Amino acid sequence: MYQESGSGYIYKTKINRILKSAGLQPKNFNTKKNDPNSIDSVVIIREQSYNIEVKRNLSDVDFGFAYLTYNANSNRWLIAGANDSMNEILAANKINEQINQKWLHLGPPRLFTIEEDEFTFKDAYYDFNKFKPFFLRIPSDSISKYYNGKNTYYMQIGGHGFYYMNANVARVANLVDLKMEVRLQVRVKRNKSNPPNDYTFSVAMRAVPGTLSNTENNLEDPTFLTALSSMSR
Repeated sequence: MYQESGSGYIYKTKINRILKSAGLQPKNFNTKKNDPNSIDSVVIIREQSYNIEVKRNLSDVDFGFAYLTYNANSNRWLIAGANDSMNEILAANKINEQINQKWLHLGPPRLFTIEEDEFTFKDAYYDFNKFKPFFLRIPSDSISKYYNGKNTYYMQIGGHGFYYMNANVARVANLVDLKMEVRLQVRVKRNKSNPPNDYTFSVAMRAVPGTLSNTENNLEDPTFLTALSSMSR
């Protein structure tokens, strides 16, 4: 199950409050917590609404994810729970094949091969110790392509600024294209401490630390908000 961090949701709420106060967002807009398909934020420019992805920072942040499951009959790992945008990226980079090359020789995970009423923390420890996290290389424009597939062309990142992704569709002056190195993390991720089988095998896009340059444009900057407002008049 997708779990959004409390701090991430608080930051989204802050950005939406700022945009509403500046008259750049409909007052009835609200984002949803723990819903990966909901829109984080919107901004109105020249009477047109544009979606925004909002991230509090780049530390321990997923930019699109999918789950892994294991087919005991075919003895193969399979990707599940990805939206169309994520599926395209995973298929284009043959991620399913690479995961099987890395993990298949380790044998079946206990999460998918032991009945729930028989599952213990010992089984969970086995999976966490057996299936170590690893990274796979993917193209640097993967994050932008992922959000473009969700009709989102702008991103606000706390501590870094406001960027467009591949296309500056609202024609905002002096914006910088989101450019950073990207990798895919494959790991076992616990959701809650109890019950013992409440964890998932997942794949998620991550930014490579230190590869994104800051921009002067920022939705937390009153001067930039004034410039956006002037475009909307």
